[in-house]
Amino acid sequence: MIRVEALCNYLWRLTGALYRTCETCMTGRYVTSEEFWNSFADEFVRRVLRDRDLWKFTEWQLSRIFTRKGDTVLDLGCGFGRLSIPLAERGCIVYAVDQCRKLLKYLEDEAEKRKLKDRIIVIEGKWEKLEPGKDIPRKVKTTVASHSLEVDDLVHALRLIIDVTERNAHIFDDYRRTMTIEYEDIMRSIFRDLVDLYPSTVPVIFLTLTSLGVLPNVETYMRRYRVKVRDIEEIIERRLSKFLPTHVEEVRKIIIERLERCIIERHEDGVVVLLNRPIAHVWWFNRGQ
Repeated sequence: MIRVEALCNYLWRLTGALYRTCETCMTGRYVTSEEFWNSFADEFVRRVLRDRDLWKFTEWQLSRIFTRKGDTVLDLGCGFGRLSIPLAERGCIVYAVDQCRKLLKYLEDEAEKRKLKDRIIVIEGKWEKLEPGKDIPRKVKTTVASHSLEVDDLVHALRLIIDVTERNAHIFDDYRRTMTIEYEDIMRSIFRDLVDLYPSTVPVIFLTLTSLGVLPNVETYMRRYRVKVRDIEEIIERRLSKFLPTHVEEVRKIIIERLERCIIERHEDGVVVLLNRPIAHVWWFNRGQ
């Protein structure tokens, strides 16, 4: 079992390692999760609030999460409360955990505005580092982890979810770490076959859960989202600012080729581009609950 768990963690690190290597090679630096969210939190909230496609995705997620009124729910990596708030509005008591203070502040303000402060308990910190019975509840009815598996030790993180969950758990994550299909095309054109060497996240999650005694269910969802810009050049400028000079011209050609095909609307003040992001939902119910 120790060897299986070590293999699971190795494969999990591999799912992100090659992506981070490609990202570092293209940008010249590696950005940690903490750095990213502390710098991007405000812009992230602004983008999300005007992204109607994300709210369709949110509705789909909520339709998959089984809860009853009065249930306790642990929302791991809750962000600004995209799932925590509607779950609290269902009548659940939600323990909302995130490492980003800016996102939690937004959640606290929104909870107060909607008179949900008595149903949402905010906990700041990396969820996989917290101790059940001390930092978070020892047991909850339902656990949700939406795009929050940026952990080094997947075995420990999933074991924690299993241990604290009485009834059902739900994990939502990118099917591959490249996020969008279009971005994966860009990476593949630069790094060739290297991109195909790293495994998808879902099989690794599935393998790890089965090694821990859980047989999960899996379904996929194509998350589509719109980006409105004045023209394709705006996206090119935004993207190329992140790349090393040695890759600029090559990436420019790829972006133009891919994104021209993704334009779905043209207006006097700009164009709307539709991007595709494969998402996996991994879930299980504990027997007898």
